Amino acid sequence: RPAAAKPVSRPAAAKPVSRPAAAKPVSQPAAAKPVSQPAATKPVSRPAAAKPVQAETPAVSEDLIQKFNSETEKLLGRVNALRHNWSRKPGDNAIVKKLSRVFCTLRGWNNLIHEPEMSSLAASCEDLLEPFVAGTRATIADVHDFVGRVQRQLTYLLDNPDARSTFKAKPWQKQANKLANQCRARQNKLKIKTPDP
Repeated sequence: RPAAAKPVSRPAAAKPVSRPAAAKPVSQPAAAKPVSQPAATKPVSRPAAAKPVQAETPAVSEDLIQKFNSETEKLLGRVNALRHNWSRKPGDNAIVKKLSRVFCTLRGWNNLIHEPEMSSLAASCEDLLEPFVAGTRATIADVHDFVGRVQRQLTYLLDNPDARSTFKAKPWQKQANKLANQCRARQNKLKIKTPDP
């Protein structure tokens, strides 16, 4: 008999391929905590504005007041005379310059005894006369009238000291500037040549 066939050896069963361990889930970063906003700062309270300290008007001696009254009365008389001369000779520049100097002196006296409104009233005539001092020849009737009214108002305030506390010179200053501008415009319109100083 033929020899019995050897049993065919079967290959060893393949080892199961080991699978890689499942990756661990990546841990998500912890949610950032919301940044706490700084507490709203309270508005800084500013100190109340200090009220302006009103300087006390220095006392004026009785002798100085008497001197002021005497000198102002003389100056106002001079204003009246010069004003009439100017109305008769409107082209005489020398009269205007004298008139302006008188008002400048009046302003100084009123400053000396601490009467700012009366000083401003005198200054309003200086402003009005400025174009004429510079050589303007084109005057208008209202200019002479204004100078006369200022002279009378200063006389009234001189004789009535109690009225000075309520008097305001600002409206007078506005009117003086308006009249001065009208005279300049008239000078330009008429093409009157301003003489050299």
